[in-house]
Amino acid sequence: MIEIIPSSPTQNDTVILKVTGQGCVIDKKLIDNNPVFTGEVVKSSGCFATHPAYTFSFPLGKLQTGNYTARHFIRIVDLNSQPTVNGPPTLVTHQETTTFKVTASQARNIPTLDTASIILLTMVLALTVGKFIRKQST
Repeated sequence: MIEIIPSSPTQNDTVILKVTGQGCVIDKKLIDNNPVFTGEVVKSSGCFATHPAYTFSFPLGKLQTGNYTARHFIRIVDLNSQPTVNGPPTLVTHQETTTFKVTASQARNIPTLDTASIILLTMVLALTVGKFIRKQST
């Protein structure tokens, strides 16, 4: 499974690619080819009868507004086979792909005063100014 956290990121969010699955994991890495991010998981073909679950989170950081692709690749390594020049024989299986969009951050609401509060503040200000003027004249 693949998940983007937060699910609707803005340019101010730190984006995380989270991949989950099952298998005996040997290695994991993030392949960053912005705008395509790939979480690659390397698993052993010789594993327990019940494959253990795994969850990995790959921080992508803060991203600019735009469209992105996230992928979860699984590479299965046969550790029981004769190694080749490039290492043990592998089988690459493409697990899942998803797209997501980073949007501009929303402006925060500016607190405002209602009419009654403005009237009250005006009255307090008028009283304060009136007292100040009387004090100056004496």
